[in-house]
Amino acid sequence: MKEQIYNQVCEMLKEVLQKDKYIFNENTVLLGQGGIMDSLTITSFINKIESNFKVDIIEEDLELECLETVGSLTDFLFDSGCSDK
Repeated sequence: MKEQIYNQVCEMLKEVLQKDKYIFNENTVLLGQGGIMDSLTITSFINKIESNFKVDIIEEDLELECLETVGSLTDFLFDSGCSDK
C-alpha cells in the first residue's frame, strides 16, 4: 500500500510540474532549499493531494514538514491511513 501511495505521489508530481520523463525518489526535495516546487506549483500540488487522498494537509501538519521530500509526504499519507483513490 505504501508503494502505491508513493507511485501515485510521483505521478501527481509529474502532472503538476509537467515533467513526464523526470524520475523522483524518496529524497527528492519538494520545498525549501533545493526544492523542485515554487509557491504556485505547491498550491496546485497540495490541492491535488488533498482531493485524491481525501486529507487536509495543512490541518494535519501546520509546519508542512510532510512536504519536505517525496518520502516524507508518502510517510505522512501512509500514516494518515490514506490510500490512493
